[in-house]
Amino acid sequence: MVKAFVKDKLQTELNPFDIYRSHRLGKGKNRPIIVKFAFHKRKEEILKNAYRVKGTPVRISEDISFAVRTIRRELNGYRIQAKERGQRARLQLDKLYIDGKIT
Repeated sequence: MVKAFVKDKLQTELNPFDIYRSHRLGKGKNRPIIVKFAFHKRKEEILKNAYRVKGTPVRISEDISFAVRTIRRELNGYRIQAKERGQRARLQLDKLYIDGKIT
């Protein structure tokens, strides 16, 4: 199912060795699918092409741990303040970059 979706929607080919593991979470009709890729380069390619599903009910994103989500939630306020001051600010995993420097 994952290979067919990636081929149709993201216009990227996956060979059988690219996916290390995939499984669904939870119970019910609309369950997320977790895919672990064997190669980091392939994962980055899929994430880079995720914009192609914009406007559809499908969402593609990295699976981030609870600890990292908590840190990001705390840093997001500082990111917003920096943007209001006109600085370039972005979050990358659990780090905040303001004007290219880790703060």
